[in-house]
Amino acid sequence: VPSVKQFYDGLQGWAIALYVCGTLTMIIMTIQFLLLIRHFMKYVPASRRASTLWVNSVYLIASIMAFFGVMVPQASDFVWLFYRVYLGMAMCYFVDITLAWFGGESEMVSSIGDRSKVNFRVKPCCWLICLLPKETPLTRNKIRLLRGCVYQMPYIQTAMIFLLVVFNLSDVSIIGNLSPEDPYLYLMSGIMISFFIGLWALFTLFGMTKQYEMLSNYEYKKKAGLFKTMVIMTNVQGFIIDSLVNYNII
Repeated sequence: VPSVKQFYDGLQGWAIALYVCGTLTMIIMTIQFLLLIRHFMKYVPASRRASTLWVNSVYLIASIMAFFGVMVPQASDFVWLFYRVYLGMAMCYFVDITLAWFGGESEMVSSIGDRSKVNFRVKPCCWLICLLPKETPLTRNKIRLLRGCVYQMPYIQTAMIFLLVVFNLSDVSIIGNLSPEDPYLYLMSGIMISFFIGLWALFTLFGMTKQYEMLSNYEYKKKAGLFKTMVIMTNVQGFIIDSLVNYNII
């Protein structure tokens, strides 16, 4: 990872453009989030306000992380590892908002109906054909299972990232090294498995609302799509780029 001077010397004039773009993006996102806070304080019920702020803050925090990643390249690994944990927490709050819009677990079950079937074979875990039912009645226990799959993310990923940083500081591991002899490969694999389990649960909830055309008054489909795009891009692109670099493709 280059130092600040090496980064600037390597990009020359483009470094200035990158600094300016990063700063402007962060300022614009900050103004936008402040306007959203003002709006939420007026129109969002107090019971949903904290969750709503958390979910909508992921874009502002992403711009802040990008700014520090550009300004201090040597800290970029830590910056984006921290953002993974933050995004996992935001996913938990998104589940909370979804259930709050339904009116709770019991209301969600009654709204969909105990005779209606729910498909659990959704991406990215649809390959678990033998374990995941394609059509099953929705119950409160199944909702709690989906909720738990999302809630495990910040806890599992925090533990994995803690070990990554410890091994990196002790020169046992190198962040980005996908060699089978490096613990980074296995810790990162654990992080990705945790992420995909949480993503599967989130996508299952999305699928339910889409299948039965619910929460349309909350523009749920658009909100879920925006949030889903942010989650996938943040968690997957770094691992893909590390893999391409490791095998000298880029």
